[in-house]
Amino acid sequence: MLRQCPMSRGMNEPPQPPIVPAERHRLHDYGDDHSDCSAEIAQAVHDAVRAGIQPRDTAITDADNAAPASPSALAYELHNPSTGQSVTVDSSVLLGRHPAHRLPEGLIAVRLEDPTRTVSRNHAVIVLDDDGRVWIEDCGSLNGTHIIHHDQQITVDQGRPVQVEVPATIRIGNQFFDFDQCR
Repeated sequence: MLRQCPMSRGMNEPPQPPIVPAERHRLHDYGDDHSDCSAEIAQAVHDAVRAGIQPRDTAITDADNAAPASPSALAYELHNPSTGQSVTVDSSVLLGRHPAHRLPEGLIAVRLEDPTRTVSRNHAVIVLDDDGRVWIEDCGSLNGTHIIHHDQQITVDQGRPVQVEVPATIRIGNQFFDFDQCR
């Protein structure tokens, strides 16, 4: 479970989850490497995924398939108006052009449609915490991950999860996704 960030942080800094310090997030070591590094990613993502997430099937979810539902979790929709792809996010997910298959329990790999070839194989992780907050972390992608909220663009740095306020637009490579709570 993530706790709120200490009040001593600057107001302009994005909130950081204090339970797993940013130094322990090693996803950036593997993000755009096209070799088979799924075991290393699995361990790194396992370190990044917070306690309390229910075990899930780790099969890759294709374009218009929803991730398995969790009865207690909020559900969000990640929608790309350019490709028409919509993904229901109701658990923690690894997003990418061709994401790793072997993942820790509680994490689902979601394959993103990428006609621009700007989405990395393992691009970003979205984590839903027990308090209903949404976090996103870049996996060291070549073309970056960004959150656009109220006309401000926030770059999601490698190894530093950023809390997502919904609704927002999430830019993954050169693909723009509307991110909002399911209605």
